[in-house]
Amino acid sequence: MDYTFEGKRKTLSLGKYPAVGLKEARARRDTAKTMLATGIDPSAEKKRVEVQAAIEEQEQALTFEAVFREWWEVRTIDLAESSRRLKLAGWKSISSPSAALRSSWAISSSAPRRACRNCPVWRGYGG
Repeated sequence: MDYTFEGKRKTLSLGKYPAVGLKEARARRDTAKTMLATGIDPSAEKKRVEVQAAIEEQEQALTFEAVFREWWEVRTIDLAESSRRLKLAGWKSISSPSAALRSSWAISSSAPRRACRNCPVWRGYGG
């Protein structure tokens, strides 16, 4: 769809045929025209929505458990396998499943430290 916004000619893709049918393409066109009428650039809005979705997807992928497992592999490489299993079992026993699935951005930096301090398996471990 070609349109003009703030004196500049722009083109907005409504989707590829046959993935997007005629009815849906017309609905997208109507939405874009409504945006233009209210002073919103449909192309910029489409990009903003895509970026926001990518950020949310990335935050979902960065759960505390995913970050912990990556850290775990790096920090415990020098430990014997039996020690790694014992310490990991200790960590799992004190961490809640809801905390493991939370976004790593939502957890304060002192929360894991407090949890480790209360776990007898981790006491005295400098890692």
